[in-house]
Amino acid sequence: MENNILIMSLSNNLEKNIEKAKKNKKEYRWENKKYSLEKYEYLTKVYLEELKPNKIIVFGTDQSSWNYLYNLLNEYFYSEKEDVVFLEEQKNDVEYIRKVFKERFPDKCKIFFIESKNKFDNENIVSDLVFQIEEIKKILDEHQVYVDIAGGLRIIFLSLISIINILKIYYSKLKLKVLYSQNDINLDYFQIIDITNVLEKLDFVDAVSSFTKYGSR
Repeated sequence: MENNILIMSLSNNLEKNIEKAKKNKKEYRWENKKYSLEKYEYLTKVYLEELKPNKIIVFGTDQSSWNYLYNLLNEYFYSEKEDVVFLEEQKNDVEYIRKVFKERFPDKCKIFFIESKNKFDNENIVSDLVFQIEEIKKILDEHQVYVDIAGGLRIIFLSLISIINILKIYYSKLKLKVLYSQNDINLDYFQIIDITNVLEKLDFVDAVSSFTKYGSR
């Protein structure tokens, strides 16, 4: 494993979505490499293979596919091949999920829950972001950080972008790459692309906005 951190968002209904994807796509492509969906059916498998992160930070909701992720990480970190099956009442139980991930991956995986669209509480978003940022700051050190923003609800995407921008303020030398899986309906594969420069453009827009609003004083 490398001294890398993977920050990712976790999708819902992964098993169904994987089967659906296999009907229309045959592989992921990243730079000059190809990854068959028969072996790498979920994007995170590609990242684990290529980036070999030693720490993983995951954002999801109570509806995310935590059982799938648990088994994926169990195989990655401990070479466990036999799947663990959460009981039906455990699959969306936030406290249970927190407990089993903390027990199994105490120094390897940190998980954060974002309110789902049915439970979203605008009043808590700032306090949640502050807590998440403080927790992530404890892990960063000198790691190379990769951020996958392809999965999950839009509120998770917005939270990740906010966290990334704030972390960049704290760590001016933060080694960061933002990755995205592009789904072109005209192609039979997913293209993984580096969109780090998009964030840099957002920084520029924010700087121009501040200048026009407050002037140069």
